[in-house]
Amino acid sequence: MEYMELEGRVKHLECLLIRAKADDQLGMACYYRVMIEVLMELGNEKAGGFNCPSP
Repeated sequence: MEYMELEGRVKHLECLLIRAKADDQLGMACYYRVMIEVLMELGNEKAGGFNCPSP
């Protein structure tokens, strides 16, 4: 997966995370947060990293 694709997926998951929190879907919010962390680790390995979104 390319760096730009990883970055796009992280941004999409951030939006889903915000929506899940707003809808009190805490299980989904936790899932999205974990997925963001996994993609952030991949980004760190591939391109030297990018900024981690705030929880």
